Amino acid sequence: MAITVSFIGVGNMGGALCEAVLNSELELKVLVVDRNKEKLERFIAEGCVESTIEEAMTADYVFMGVKPQVFASTFGGQPVNEESVYISMAAAINIEKLKTLLGTQAKIIRIMPNTPVTVGDGVVISCCSKEIGQKEKTTYLRLMARAGLVEFMDEEAIDTLGVLTGCGPAYTFMYIDALAKAAVSVGVEPEVAKKYAIAMVKGSASYAEASSKTLEELRKNVCSPGGTTIEGVMKLEEKDLYSTVEEALKASYEKNKVLSK
Repeated sequence: MAITVSFIGVGNMGGALCEAVLNSELELKVLVVDRNKEKLERFIAEGCVESTIEEAMTADYVFMGVKPQVFASTFGGQPVNEESVYISMAAAINIEKLKTLLGTQAKIIRIMPNTPVTVGDGVVISCCSKEIGQKEKTTYLRLMARAGLVEFMDEEAIDTLGVLTGCGPAYTFMYIDALAKAAVSVGVEPEVAKKYAIAMVKGSASYAEASSKTLEELRKNVCSPGGTTIEGVMKLEEKDLYSTVEEALKASYEKNKVLSK
């Protein structure tokens, strides 16, 4: 029997997760709700069924993909099915707050996805209310298998590790852009610089993932004494790269704490 999954909101993140679910190996019926007709038509063309919020709220797994500022007005007062699993990707709205909207017995999974889920190589930090059983966790993980790295953690991880995984892509894009622009400054064509900066970062990440060595050991292995790489690394150390990145992450973390109140 097919599992019914609904997406209320198929914007950038909701749409990316919907694509991941559609690519899962499970037999599914997928309902979609969105005010944007163009977005709806895209998913209807992929086999989804246009729905209403009322109907979508009764699906086996309900992905709630509206912006945090309209979350309460969208879902407050909506009927809740005790057998449904409600999956919220709204930042700064914790499980306790979700239960005030959906009911104390609602089955809730709270997630923090990042933008690389769009290409199936993202991170989705997940936590759940006590009403979620192992069977529901397993089905959820199977639904999300094509999104990237998906794991259950304590809710605290969404506000700590989630800052790294959620904000980190922006920092990484800045670093790639900086590398590309630096290459341009020494004579490389802009599009070539971008292509090879992306390839280099992607390959370095894959190498680090496959290696048993620490990141510091990997860095040292690239640096020959008196060579070209160590000269650049010394400049990054002089400019205190590590402290700058730490300050950036802490700034995002502190802002997240403010938004969570």
